[in-house]
Amino acid sequence: MDQTKVAIFSKWNAADGTSILAELIGRELAQKYDLTVFAPINDVKPVKGITDEDFVIRCCNVQGTSSGQWAFDPKPFLEKDYDILIIQRIEWIPIEELIKIYPKIKEKAKVIYVIHETKLPENPIFWKFKWDAVVCFDERYKRMWKEVYPEEKIHIIPYPCNPLRKGDKNKCRLELNLPLDTKIVFMYGWYPKTHIFALLPYLVELRKQYDFVLLLVIAREYLDKELLKEIERHDFIEWRDELPPTPKIDRYFHASDAYIFYNPKSEFKPGQIMVSSSILSYLGTLTPILAIECPHIQPLGGAVMKFSDMEELKDRLISVIEEKSIVNETLKLAEEYVIRNSKEKVAQEYIKLFKKLMRGRN
Repeated sequence: MDQTKVAIFSKWNAADGTSILAELIGRELAQKYDLTVFAPINDVKPVKGITDEDFVIRCCNVQGTSSGQWAFDPKPFLEKDYDILIIQRIEWIPIEELIKIYPKIKEKAKVIYVIHETKLPENPIFWKFKWDAVVCFDERYKRMWKEVYPEEKIHIIPYPCNPLRKGDKNKCRLELNLPLDTKIVFMYGWYPKTHIFALLPYLVELRKQYDFVLLLVIAREYLDKELLKEIERHDFIEWRDELPPTPKIDRYFHASDAYIFYNPKSEFKPGQIMVSSSILSYLGTLTPILAIECPHIQPLGGAVMKFSDMEELKDRLISVIEEKSIVNETLKLAEEYVIRNSKEKVAQEYIKLFKKLMRGRN
């Protein structure tokens, strides 16, 4: 095992993009390094039924918890031994407390900041932190951040994908009590009203031409009465009242013929930069993903089937239902993307950065 000690300050075992990245990379790093993870005591969206590893230390609150105030224990940061510290997404960190101990952290460690922000932070305290390196996911982020950091300090390391995991469609449908003899279109998430209401009229119209099931996996707590009534009105909608763990979501993907990723365009600002941890998590299931043209999917190229409006979405769904060649072409590109940006390859890019920083320290 490498003598270098690595620490990560991030959400962990939470339904959040920073958590997913930290876990994918962190568990790879734990095979090579002595790893410590500093994480919130209680997260806004903890993943149920998951137990923390021994290297996880819960030492702060995250913004949005019921306490309504910051809680921060500086002792683990000061007492633990580490040479590299990775920090993600400054918005949720108790930044006023962290800056107080940051000089002590810098005395013993090189610090890497991983950018998730869609715009430059407005909190003036952020700019007091002197990072040894800044990691961004693609050229879009680099173009924005090189306005404030020297280009040599910015390193492009892609957001990692969950691995390829092909499934047996019929077996998954039997396990999930879903019909075997019809096409299934899948959607899930936390914001169903804005995301589903806009689609329903077009899906109802398409249903007049083709037989398919719309599978909605959404916990009741995220449904209002109006949407619940609308869902119950349509007999082709199969609604599952749950917020399932990742392995079960995988089975829903494997059971489905297509997954729709949709956000209203009104949610996006001109020039906004984002990646979709959801898409990158499930691209490896090799279920066709139909995604609205938006900042989330710009780096994905043909790995997803893009649509710009509802009529184009209908055309994409028809391609899936009629099993046209574009579907296999998309899945081939999806598989190549997942392999190219696997957690193993992305972790190796972080390791290269560690070695570069440690050489500069000697």
